[in-house]
Amino acid sequence: LGDALSLLVQADVSSVPIVDENDSLLDIYSRSDITSLAKDKAYAQIRLDEMSIHQALQLGQDATSPYGVFNGQRCQMCLPSDPLHKVMERLANPGTRRLVIVEAGS
Repeated sequence: LGDALSLLVQADVSSVPIVDENDSLLDIYSRSDITSLAKDKAYAQIRLDEMSIHQALQLGQDATSPYGVFNGQRCQMCLPSDPLHKVMERLANPGTRRLVIVEAGS
């Protein structure tokens, strides 16, 4: 978590990708996720060197959310060749907050 926060600040970006060991996109950690932690005062419970991004995302989720604590649907992917209606359908999914354009096979 500490590395992700440092990258957000040092690179002056609004989000960083979360990938698995095969570099496949799992989710995105963003400044709005940090804001969510601050809003709920969950940051007081966090030790940056001991907490994973997944754990931080769980803390930041609204416990009353109908989408569950962490269901992996906050981030959707599409290809550059996808038709616009397909992109719009993905963004309309409940709980989806971001859409990332990826290359086929990545």
